[in-house]
Amino acid sequence: METLIMSLVRRNESEQRMELTVTSVADDKAQQMAEQYRHTKFLFIPQSSNLIEVAYHYWQAIWKRIFPQSHIMTSLYYRKVLRAIRNEHFDAVVFEGGESYGFKAYDQVFHGTLWYHIHATPEFTTPSAYFNDAMAISDFVAQQWRHWCTDSAQHVHVLYNGVDTAAFRQAFSAQQIQNLRAQYGFTSDDFIVLFCGRLFRGKGVKELAQAVASIHDGSVKLLIAGYAHDAEAKKYAAELDAIAQTSDGRIKLTGYIPNEKMPLYYHSSDIQVVPSLWEEGAGNICIEGMAAGLPIIATKSGGMPEYLDPRCSVLVDRGETLVQDLAANIIALKNRPEQRARMSSFAQQRAEHFSNSAYYDAYVHLLADQQTRKEHQ
Repeated sequence: METLIMSLVRRNESEQRMELTVTSVADDKAQQMAEQYRHTKFLFIPQSSNLIEVAYHYWQAIWKRIFPQSHIMTSLYYRKVLRAIRNEHFDAVVFEGGESYGFKAYDQVFHGTLWYHIHATPEFTTPSAYFNDAMAISDFVAQQWRHWCTDSAQHVHVLYNGVDTAAFRQAFSAQQIQNLRAQYGFTSDDFIVLFCGRLFRGKGVKELAQAVASIHDGSVKLLIAGYAHDAEAKKYAAELDAIAQTSDGRIKLTGYIPNEKMPLYYHSSDIQVVPSLWEEGAGNICIEGMAAGLPIIATKSGGMPEYLDPRCSVLVDRGETLVQDLAANIIALKNRPEQRARMSSFAQQRAEHFSNSAYYDAYVHLLADQQTRKEHQ
């Protein structure tokens, strides 16, 4: 979400099609960085002490238990933001993810202008009182929101994510690619399969590792670029590491890689596999892979098919034969270099549909169109 917001800020510096205000938790480094943006107003909200945060958390939880129909905000930060902006005039107030309930106070000040940006796939009943409009990162997420959202009168729109495609299109020298491969014990003759993302069971990384391990061609290698974000994920990462330890060096885990370093990892790989078992809301890593020119194998998961295209990707079912299907398609692409070349060329074309520029245009048009409709009502 931070990446998407900052892409809007940077694009707005040159196009200036929005009078943009961004609120954020106070941070010294962020405040210094904000000074370079002349056409965005930043409001930095000081954090409360841990004691106050904990006290507020328990107070609101008890209050909601006693008065379940109340619309109190779970977040103390959102209460502070409202105090900071209540005297401002905005055509749209957009909440980027987070809680979606308890905004009666915001509605009283900014009635009819509240937007909620849905970044995750709803999987259970989701209250969303007082939001007039919602943006969803895929049509799949939009449908799930309509199904689970308690506010059936809400206007739901699809806004596809965008990435800095130029960063992932950049060229790297053969030496840079060779050096990165050598860092993980791979050679220029190896066929590198890349997984990129967080490590947890829903991502299907274990199934991918099992697929690569089952392939008899020893030149097929798997590079897992990802990190474990909590205790359960660390247990899962340990299972992956156990598979890697028995793979004769064919499977390597990188740990966390900063996003600005990821383009070289994409360009050092031959294909990308996204074996998600859960319903992915969107396919940002797919956009990155396409921008780098990688053919992609992905599961038919959530909104990912909306981002991909059959001319640059292969979609497989999530089922009992997933490991075998992944292995078969990896080998098929390895053995068809001409097909990979065609897929690579189209992938980069496809990625431009989801560039930062396209994202900014769609964001501005969506808000402007809704404002025009309101003015004609």
